[in-house]
Amino acid sequence: MTAKGKGMTYDVYANGHLKSAIQKFVRRGMAEEAAATAAILARRGLPLFKRLPIIAAEDVGWEFTAPVFNACQELAGDMGLFEQTRDVQVQSVVKLARALARTPKDRDCSGLAGLGTLVNERDPLTPDLHALRGAIEAKDELLAMRHCERFVAGRQHRLVWDMFRMMGKAKGGAVEYHVEGIRGASHQGVLSGDELILLAAGIYALAESKAAQPFNWESADGIVAEPIDWLPWYVFDMHTKEGCEAKAELQRQGVDVKRLNSLWWYWESSLVDTEIGRLAQQERIARGFDDQTQVEWLEHKAGMCAAVELRMRNSGIPIGNADTAK
Repeated sequence: MTAKGKGMTYDVYANGHLKSAIQKFVRRGMAEEAAATAAILARRGLPLFKRLPIIAAEDVGWEFTAPVFNACQELAGDMGLFEQTRDVQVQSVVKLARALARTPKDRDCSGLAGLGTLVNERDPLTPDLHALRGAIEAKDELLAMRHCERFVAGRQHRLVWDMFRMMGKAKGGAVEYHVEGIRGASHQGVLSGDELILLAAGIYALAESKAAQPFNWESADGIVAEPIDWLPWYVFDMHTKEGCEAKAELQRQGVDVKRLNSLWWYWESSLVDTEIGRLAQQERIARGFDDQTQVEWLEHKAGMCAAVELRMRNSGIPIGNADTAK
């Protein structure tokens, strides 16, 4: 099912939209919407086994990456067994999505990754494995992240993961468990931004500066939620046509492109008030945005995306069923 507007064609329930949606729903704690979206994608044969560990690291907390990765690996390994029906697979993914959405959020991996990148843009450093190890041992997560960002930029991140693995083995126990799970998630072919977030999770696990929290996802409700009726405006980010159109409109209104790119992701949803989050926010504000400008910018984006939604709703083309749309 598609809807048209201004010469563009939109598939309202396209897989890309739903993949964007589930991360936003988890981030905002919208458990039923996250569960419904996970169910739709799983029924389509896209059970998010590669994506959910990254969502856990970015939007829930570093300590949830390994358990979610291990659960997804187990589910993916069982997919070919006759005793595991599609319904069982869907229910398991629904449980994971619902549990992640209901868990209190810690977005420090995202904040640390972004802050490391921003500081390096202003004051670049030369990456060094020995200095990286020293920063982790001194619990200087920001300095460690800055070294990691430079290794990723130079396509040498595997050197970092190899060192992380050795450090994790030396510590053993829970630290090794978490580092191995986080490292495993990074080996699934992730984007550079996701790589930084997973490296941030590895830094926190090795520095042991935060206590790990338990994650009992299997106790979550596996009942498949009703299909979502409509995707909210914040789903339409830079991965979607709608988000690109909203961004283009803001550029036409005179918003600086570099600043727009810098803030687009950061303000697409709720923030968690932590020290790293505040530092990352201050670094972005230092690029030339004051608080009021940011508020106005967010309102503009909401308005642009809402206008796209309205055009889609008034297109005269039925929205259809989210479970059957392709």
